[in-house]
Formats: sequence, structure tokens, C-alpha cells
Amino acid sequence: MHQKKYIQWISTNWLQRSGIPFDNSAFILNLAMHGWGHEFLYDYKTFESILTNIGFTDIESFKCQQSNDENFRNLERHGEFIGNPEMNDFETLIVEAVKKN
Repeated sequence: MHQKKYIQWISTNWLQRSGIPFDNSAFILNLAMHGWGHEFLYDYKTFESILTNIGFTDIESFKCQQSNDENFRNLERHGEFIGNPEMNDFETLIVEAVKKN
């Protein structure tokens, strides 16, 4: 359900506003990638593998605004900027890890 809402939200609020009449997954993915300067979209499993490979431990994923460390709680503001915290929560990956020397 969240995925369908997200696709509709991207289409209505970003594609159509930009004059792009195509409501399809290729345009949505390209907008999410290149529209905000991203070069790669990570899922947790991919990011965890990379972090593990370069020596990070204690790798954890959190929801927006959450952390075991109080200094990292309630920092995410992109949802306010885009006017939709629910969709921001859907598209955001929060990962914390420890690098030991």
C-alpha cells in the first residue's frame, strides 16, 4: 500500500508539476535518483554488506527521527521540506554503524 501511495504522490507532485505526462516506474525512479543528485539508491542489505566489508560493526537500521543515540534523534527534516513526512519515511534509509580502529 505504501508503495502505491508513494508512486502516486511522486507522479502527482513531481512529474506532473514538471510537465512530464508519463506515469511510469522508469520516470519515477529516474526522478528519485537524478532529480535530487543521487548517484545510487541503497537498500538496507546492500548498504549493510558494504559497511561490513569496510570494517563497520553494530549496524542498525532506524525509522526517521529514531536512534539509540539521543544526539541523532529528530534530525531528519526532509519530510517537512517536501510537505509529506509519511512519504519521506517510506523513501528514507537511516543506518548507524560503528567503525573501530
